Amino acid sequence: MPKRSLLIALLILIAASVLQVAANQEEIFIYMITVDTSSDWTEVILSGGPKIISYDYSLKGPTELRYSIRPEYISLNKRAYDATPVSANMIFLALRGESWSFTIRKGDIGFTRVSIYKWIDGTFRLEQSFLNEGTNPQYPGTNDRTFFMNLLYDKPAGRALYEDTAGKFNRLILTFYYPWYGTPNVSGKWFHWEGVTGESIANTAHYPLLGIYDSWDERVINAHILMAKSSGVDCFIVSWWGIGSFEDEAFKRILKVAERQNFSATIYYESYRPWSPLVSEGDVIRELSYVLKSYSKSKAFLRIDGKPVIFIYNVPAHGRGPQFWLNVRRALEREFGEIYMIGDLRDPSYLNVFNGFHTYIELNRSSMSDLYLMMKREMSLGLSGITFNEAIEAIKEGRILSVERKALFYTVVPGYDDRKIRHPGNYLDRAGGKTYRMFWEDALKSGAGIMITSFNELHEGTEIEPTREYGFMFLNITREYCRKLKEVHEERAPQIKFSFSISRDGKNLSMDLINEGGPAIAVELSSLPQFVKPLSKYSQNGKVLVPLIGEGEIYRVNFSLENASIRELRISFLLSFYSASGHLYRLEENDLPVAFLVNVTSPCGIPKGSGWYIAGSKANISVEESAPDPYLWILGGKYVFEGWT
Repeated sequence: MPKRSLLIALLILIAASVLQVAANQEEIFIYMITVDTSSDWTEVILSGGPKIISYDYSLKGPTELRYSIRPEYISLNKRAYDATPVSANMIFLALRGESWSFTIRKGDIGFTRVSIYKWIDGTFRLEQSFLNEGTNPQYPGTNDRTFFMNLLYDKPAGRALYEDTAGKFNRLILTFYYPWYGTPNVSGKWFHWEGVTGESIANTAHYPLLGIYDSWDERVINAHILMAKSSGVDCFIVSWWGIGSFEDEAFKRILKVAERQNFSATIYYESYRPWSPLVSEGDVIRELSYVLKSYSKSKAFLRIDGKPVIFIYNVPAHGRGPQFWLNVRRALEREFGEIYMIGDLRDPSYLNVFNGFHTYIELNRSSMSDLYLMMKREMSLGLSGITFNEAIEAIKEGRILSVERKALFYTVVPGYDDRKIRHPGNYLDRAGGKTYRMFWEDALKSGAGIMITSFNELHEGTEIEPTREYGFMFLNITREYCRKLKEVHEERAPQIKFSFSISRDGKNLSMDLINEGGPAIAVELSSLPQFVKPLSKYSQNGKVLVPLIGEGEIYRVNFSLENASIRELRISFLLSFYSASGHLYRLEENDLPVAFLVNVTSPCGIPKGSGWYIAGSKANISVEESAPDPYLWILGGKYVFEGWT
């Protein structure tokens, strides 16, 4: 390419970049509202006006003054008939908006004056003043007077780069995931399971379809991820309790499996830990630094625009204010670069610290809707990682600020039942899926990001993972609404083909379950004769329940025939399992359990009562006849759950 052409192309590229930066810039205005009153109470309700991104306020008045000051509402309350002068000043940074209206309410005594100032050329200049004095017979008791102000939005104080963080989380479906379940067979101890029998669990609302599982078991993790993906879920937000904790070890395995499945995961930093000593600011920085250093380079760790995303539970816990979390954020970004922090809170004072906001759970639909509307009104637009005073100084120095539209999330729940672990506890009826559907409908109407509480918080009964009580119902509802949101069509259920073979493995009998099709979830061998003892870490109450047998995988189950009667040579079983999308399959022979014959030769028979029994340590076992050719069939209809046999 000739030099002149190359130069022209370079200039065009630079010009395009400059134009793009300019297109992402917004004008910033600084306003001050003063409210002066001699009435015993007053309220100022503001509607419309500029888009406020950050604010601060100051007060002058009696020590017993009760007040609330927010961008759209100012309330000042004294004792009845107290005419002591009160003054409130609110200074705020704002983007271009619309015209403004003010409704001033007050008691029957005194006056309230609202004055609007604008920062121009280094000083505040009065724009307009509104006075409500005396009484208004049209509004007895509140004396309402409404005023309007047309803002010209000229002479901005500064400029800011605008980032649409909310748009980057659009159509992303996240669910909270709990990796705290342990069993002696896998992680070496019981953890979070209590009072377990074949029929019930003392501390969970429901019984998981996968049985009493272990969160360190990669088969379980794989099954959970496959089910979540099949339902439209994009990411697990994984409860995390500190370096080297049980949940930390589980998270390592979750990321490992998620990498293979092209799935995402991040942590839910459990900041509320009510034990001594409390986790300090330095501890929080150390723990989150460990997470970012150890895990954020994984391709499965959730990133948006290349930035790792971390969710924080109960942000204000233990009195941790905005400055605490701003210090944490700055320490992390000095070491790791920009990150996204999404906080569980309802307080606008943290607006400039976090990139987005959510609430972990709200059981009342109306309250959830009101909460989201409040967040949309007061927490959707703000500065990024800078305090109000720092922003004012930056504007005075002519520096460009960063403003972002915050990511807001709507939380949906299937139901709630913590009555086994708390007294008296709380209960929200699932109503056969209606509760979950109504939350989903509300969430889709809001246009917010979607969070599901939860995938598997079994203690509080918020899980959508399959259970004996509900099967795949709540994953199927999730799939239905995820498809609406993402505008995708229903996929055909994967075809699964199973076969098995029998062989001798030392002193025991072995069965190879051969999966020749798609992944099989919750594979259960049941209806086994009492003399057939499965030797498997997945043996539960005389059954074998394998969380997952993958496509093309051969899974071996060993059986002991100790004390089996030599007259009972026919060994039968039922094999049932699910596809990741919830289709129930069974392996059967002519509507009967599949069976195979075993030849047992002497000298192995020992007398016991009126029969002869196999002495497993001496028996010579071989397959007398090849197993019959079973067939696999899917039960009629879609996503049918019939419970265990």
